[in-house]
Amino acid sequence: MLASAPLAAVLSVLLTAGDQPAVPLELQAELLARVLRYDRNFPLHTGPTGVVVLVAALDEASFDAGARQVVAALQQQPTLGGFVPHVELVRFTTPEALAAAAKAKGADVVVFAPGVTAFAAKLGAAFAGLDVITVSTTPEGVKEGVVLGFDLVAGKPRMLINLAQARRQRADFRAEVLQLMTVVP
Repeated sequence: MLASAPLAAVLSVLLTAGDQPAVPLELQAELLARVLRYDRNFPLHTGPTGVVVLVAALDEASFDAGARQVVAALQQQPTLGGFVPHVELVRFTTPEALAAAAKAKGADVVVFAPGVTAFAAKLGAAFAGLDVITVSTTPEGVKEGVVLGFDLVAGKPRMLINLAQARRQRADFRAEVLQLMTVVP
């Protein structure tokens, strides 16, 4: 059931063959659900319902397998940032097309899984000025221009934040959650 529940969040996932998330998708979904509550602007541009769009890679096998993994992880979360997620599936083409689609759908969150690192700087530029939180499952994505990400440090999951990109995308996280994150320049 890919197109089914509510949350003005677009959760985009780019999965390519052979890539593995740094942190299990189930844990990433749980952390994301929690951290969105700490963005002061998230409830201001998210309505009572919304959309989670999974953007998968161009290759058919990755598209199907990756989409199933992410849908399962999201369905374990009753809410993301206080809003029930509505899931749709979209294929990745270009950073500019993805940003335009996110804007057209009223996206609040866009998540990129491993394989997107090569596009992270272009994605950061394409999403600048949009009220959307971009999320990467790789630390490299955050360093290159994605707002949030996940890494394993000493075997424990760690949230990463690119504050400059967060400002460009109008995210405003509270100090108490920033203290729990690693700030990436």
